[in-house]
Amino acid sequence: MADISQLERALVNADAAGDVEAASQLAGEIRRLRSAPAAQTPPSGFPKKIGKEAFYAAADMTFEQALDFLAEKLGEVAFTQDAVEGITAFIEKREPVFTGK
Repeated sequence: MADISQLERALVNADAAGDVEAASQLAGEIRRLRSAPAAQTPPSGFPKKIGKEAFYAAADMTFEQALDFLAEKLGEVAFTQDAVEGITAFIEKREPVFTGK
């Protein structure tokens, strides 16, 4: 899926090329993405908190210890309800509904 800035560049190119149909479709997709509720993204503090704590904890470890520790932390984040919801929604081609858990 393209992000909004990529779609905006494509819209400018389609408009410059005189492709009215493509420009109209791109403009509609940009409007749709911009109007999507902010609740559709996971709370940013949750994964950042775990990542920040892991980063500082791993700083005092040997390389091998840090790899094992960070792999374990990645597993914790990967199996949160939001991570599972995000992956499931992607597979099912639907918008995710995140809960912050």
